[in-house]
Formats: sequence, C-alpha cells, structure tokens
Amino acid sequence: MIVISLLIISLLLFILLAIYSGGLSVFTERGKGHGLLIGTSLLIPLLALVLYLPQGLSLGAGFDMALSEQVTNLESAQTELQRVEYLHSIEKILVPLLDQSAPADRHLQLLAETYSSLNLHSSAVSVYERLEQRYPSDAMTLTLLAQAMYLAMNSQADLTPDDFSNENKRVTLILDRALNVEPDFALALSLRGMQSFQIKDYQQAVSFWNSALTRYQPSSAEALSLKKGIQLARSKLSQSIQTDDALTAIIRLRIELGPNLDHSGIDSLTPVFIFARDKKGGMPLAAKKIRVDDLPMNVTLTENDRMAAVGLIAQRQVVVAARLALSGQAILQKGDLQSQELIVSVASAFDDAPIHTLTIDH
Repeated sequence: MIVISLLIISLLLFILLAIYSGGLSVFTERGKGHGLLIGTSLLIPLLALVLYLPQGLSLGAGFDMALSEQVTNLESAQTELQRVEYLHSIEKILVPLLDQSAPADRHLQLLAETYSSLNLHSSAVSVYERLEQRYPSDAMTLTLLAQAMYLAMNSQADLTPDDFSNENKRVTLILDRALNVEPDFALALSLRGMQSFQIKDYQQAVSFWNSALTRYQPSSAEALSLKKGIQLARSKLSQSIQTDDALTAIIRLRIELGPNLDHSGIDSLTPVFIFARDKKGGMPLAAKKIRVDDLPMNVTLTENDRMAAVGLIAQRQVVVAARLALSGQAILQKGDLQSQELIVSVASAFDDAPIHTLTIDH
C-alpha cells in the first residue's frame, strides 16, 4: 500500500487557501481559452520529506544511509536555494533506480514527491504511473497520479484547447476510479472540486468540496480550507447567475436521497435527472443531469437549461421533480426512483428564488 503523502495533501490545502485569498499570482489566464490554471509557484518544496522516513527506509544499508542524509539535510535547510539543492541531491540518488525492474515502492514514492516539489510534474507522472501499475485499485495511488497529471497539464502553456480538454478527461477518469474504490476519499473529492472550479462549474465544485468536508473534523485545517473554497465558489456562482442576462427565470432546488432509501448498491455514476414541466403536463421545459454521488446537492434551473424553444421564462409556476434513473435513461423506466412533485413559482432574480427540497424516496 502506498503511504499517504502529507506533501500532496498539504499542497491541496495550500491551493484552496491561495484561491480564497484572491491573490491573482496563483492563477493566470491561459491564452488559448483554457481559463484559470494553477501556477507552479503553489507547490510546497519547503515540507520536510523526513516525514517519509518512518514509513520504511532502512537506515542500515549504505544506499538508504546516503538518502537519509539528504532528506535530513532537506529538513534543516534554511533557504530556498538550499532546499532545491537537497531536492536535486535526492533526485540524483533515486533516478538510477528507474532502470531497475522492480525498485521499492517507498523509493518510487519519494522520487515522485521530489519531482513534484521541484515542479517537474511530467516526471512525477511517469513515476506514479509505475506505482499505479502495481496498485491499480489503490485510491491514494490513483489520486496522486491524477493530481500530478493535473498539475502537469496546467503547467504547459502550449497545450491546445483540445489537448487540454483531453488531458482533463483523463484526470477525471482516474479520479473516478479512485472514488469508485473509496467514494468518500477526501483528496480525490477535493481535486474533482478543483477541476470543476477551474472550468467555472462552481455548483459542481461546491458539491465535491462539501462531500470532502464531511471527512474532516469541523475545526481542522483541512475543513477550514475547504470551507473557504466553498465560500468562494458560491460567491462566483452567485455572481455568474446575477450577471447573466439570459437567466431571468430561476428555480432553486435541493436534491437529496430519502433517509430510509438504501442506496448502498447503486453505482455512484448513476444519473439523476431534475426537470420542470408545465402544470398541464407534456415534455420538460427545463432539465439538468447530475450523478447520485453528487447528492445532496443544490441545483439551479434557468432558461439556459431549457428543453424547448421557450423554457421557464414564459411560466409563472411549474411542476418540478427529480428522478434517480437506475435504468440510465432520461425517459422514465420501470425501477427508477423518484421524488415528490412540487408546484413552484418561477423567480425572476436569484435572490428572490427560495430553495425547494426534492427528496428521492420512492
């Protein structure tokens, strides 16, 4: 089993804090339409990798003695220049191991973390890929690989929009593998939230970060960092809705599963459809699709979600409902689970729209 990386977890929390602080130095605009990216200056090469030593370095062997010495030097380094120098020394010791057929897990992990600390994310990816081959079902290994890939693609300014999109999809697939193994794995949830925030899907970011938040003590540093990220995402969501001229018809909903509904055997990727229709019946006027592992989640239906030529904007009241589509189909099938149906008013402003709760329980 791969040792939990305090370096990487701290990196994630640092990113959230930096996002919240509003310092634009942590973000730059990608010139080719990629939106916001995380700058490599966010990495934390200052952390002492000596924390890794108790996880298995044998101090008796000459190789590990030399490695231990450099890690100890790293811990005692007083300047950034010294830290970088010792990181390169660790790298120099470990790189020859890559030519071996089966280097030790602990050495591969330490090399990957060293690469990350030196902002050599593509190199870190190649090392984590070797670990992933050994542990294809380990949530931490998969998440560390996904995070290295995420940082690598965000540090490449010459990626085309298509290449960036494809890389982002690869990261998502790996994170989804991690979450299929451990649905509540906080680091994977946090990174999925960062992905969503980057593409300006603030509602999804809030959902992932809220899920991650449940894994920490309320007063912990991790929880405080996530709360600040959630606060910023909600602020961005509110701003985007209030400044979009197309959003003049708004319904705010909270979608949740009933407390007595046994969903333990339901695939986390099962779709949930939320829709609004005319009180007289007919096809949905507006609809949105999320996943069961997003729940509970606040959802906003607007004219941008319309399913017909005219959606909510021409309505004063509509019927809303949510359906957990066990069939995977948008059309109601036998065995699908549903919420109650509510008649709600269509608001013309975000602040005027109350939140209505839909509970999927039958």
